[in-house]
Amino acid sequence: MYGQTIGSLSVYTRNSFNGPLVKRFSRSGEIGNYWVSSVVPIYDTKPFQIIIEATLHNSSLGDIGIDDTIFTSACKLLTTDFPIGTPGSSVTTPSPCGDPSVYYQCSDTSACIPRSQVCDFMVQCTYASDEVDCGACDFQQGMCGWQDISVDKYVWETT
Repeated sequence: MYGQTIGSLSVYTRNSFNGPLVKRFSRSGEIGNYWVSSVVPIYDTKPFQIIIEATLHNSSLGDIGIDDTIFTSACKLLTTDFPIGTPGSSVTTPSPCGDPSVYYQCSDTSACIPRSQVCDFMVQCTYASDEVDCGACDFQQGMCGWQDISVDKYVWETT
């Protein structure tokens, strides 16, 4: 992930054609002009497809490369037809800001700002929606503007 306009690299799975995508991995921003190893653990007992999505922002001044994709011996090639999901059952309207893990859409929908500017104690959105869920939080009424971007077996969970 190298260049001025790097967006993000995401890995999704789904269990049927037209089925909902489940984000398994995401990395955003420039990393550098070298290879970085990443492990994307996928534990699923049902057949699944892997979808790899790379995005650049507003230009072609960047490169995202993938090399040496390796699967464990537990991953078997499907020898039957892949299930077909119900068309329309998983249709979602994409955010006009792009990847919501990278960009935040202000509540008045007039602007998109980088996620790094949410809860930074500076108002960037017209109605301060980027700062409204910040501060003291007991996680009883939601994520309070925080986002779980953990990977592997360690994930946030509210009880």
